[in-house]
Amino acid sequence: MSKTVLTVHLDPQVQLALDALAATLDQSHSWVIEQALQDYTQHHAWQVQAIQEGIASLNQGHGIPHAAVQRRLSDKIGTDS
Repeated sequence: MSKTVLTVHLDPQVQLALDALAATLDQSHSWVIEQALQDYTQHHAWQVQAIQEGIASLNQGHGIPHAAVQRRLSDKIGTDS
């Protein structure tokens, strides 16, 4: 697999944490950063997809009116809205 080069400016504390993690794992800085970015991008891709699905569901009329949500919350917490 081909790789690309990316330059990143890090806070010194992040650099120290990266150094320690790479040493503990006996891996390169690049490996640790790539793993972290893979996790981050996969996590956020899931979030974006879930949000888009929620919006599509609402656009199709599958939602709960605001007043109904307020009534449910009031019933659960015992306060008036």
